[in-house]
Amino acid sequence: MDYDLDIDGIITRIKERDYKRILLQLPDGLKSSLKDIIDPIEQQTGAEVITWFGTNFGACDIPQNLKTLQIDMVVAFGHNVYLKDPEGW
Repeated sequence: MDYDLDIDGIITRIKERDYKRILLQLPDGLKSSLKDIIDPIEQQTGAEVITWFGTNFGACDIPQNLKTLQIDMVVAFGHNVYLKDPEGW
């Protein structure tokens, strides 16, 4: 993979908060690298990673109904960092 996606940082955050269900949102150009992203996350954390295959136009395009899906953390790869408390979903 040609990008530094800080998979180790994602794994650390999941472990720190004991998250169980992660939603992964990628731009179309990274979807071919999905296995390289998901496998280490699931193997090292035991969390379930769900991939959002809908559109992704950036930080303002976070999927709705995340509470219904029982998502603990959204990892949306894009241009900027976007942190939001899951309790606010």
